[in-house]
Amino acid sequence: MASSSSLSVPLARSARPICHALSRSRAAFSTSAPELITGKGVGGRMTKGRRDDSNKGFELDKMGSFEYDDLPSAGHAVAQRQRELLKYYRLAEHEMPKLTGFAKSYEPPKNEEVIQARSLHYQGQIHPAGRKVVVTSRISKLLSSGALHSTQAAHKLKLLASTHFKPDDPIDAFALKSSMLNANAKSEGGTTRNEDGVIKISCERFPQESQNLRWAAERVQLLCEVANRNPDEYASVPLDPRHHLSKTVKKGGMPTSKRVTIKDFPQHWL
Repeated sequence: MASSSSLSVPLARSARPICHALSRSRAAFSTSAPELITGKGVGGRMTKGRRDDSNKGFELDKMGSFEYDDLPSAGHAVAQRQRELLKYYRLAEHEMPKLTGFAKSYEPPKNEEVIQARSLHYQGQIHPAGRKVVVTSRISKLLSSGALHSTQAAHKLKLLASTHFKPDDPIDAFALKSSMLNANAKSEGGTTRNEDGVIKISCERFPQESQNLRWAAERVQLLCEVANRNPDEYASVPLDPRHHLSKTVKKGGMPTSKRVTIKDFPQHWL
């Protein structure tokens, strides 16, 4: 075993020059693309009569000064943005008029259509907010359509809706607070305060928009059915408008007549 191992080393060393010579001979007669383009011969050396100009344009020390004959990087970004805007301007000019063939005349909602649905659609992409549906229904339309049988039922509907009840505007919210102890108080227009406001319910628990729309519409129908059952029992229960009052104050929608100013200072204190 020792003799065989000692003989293997000289044989391996003697074979190295032969293999190296064969590889050099193959490289000398090679016609591959890198050999012809770079002009490198055997072992990476330059062949006679050829020059290596592949990296000449990237030598920064030999580059001249900027002659202000081209836009900088920020200028190219602005030009690219203008090209994008020009693309959409062309679409608006030439393609948008073709959509007039799909236009439909406006038809006002009928009296029996008391529910309005609102949703968002993101064209060309899947967005989690695209399945959300917001359903609104005005209480006055619920009364006129017969979904609510009386003003007492409308008051009970407000109690059942809780935070889903929204007055028409911030002033109605403050007027509602002053008259919440009297649910049947008459307003200046001759109508009851129970006819003001809307019921707003949103849903996004289901993957499809149609499923969320059906769930929210069924909730409005269920609230009306429950509100019509013995509504007189809840006629004396006051409303709680604090959820809407807090949002109104945070958004700066509090009426200026309700704020304390220097004019409210008692004159007899002076």
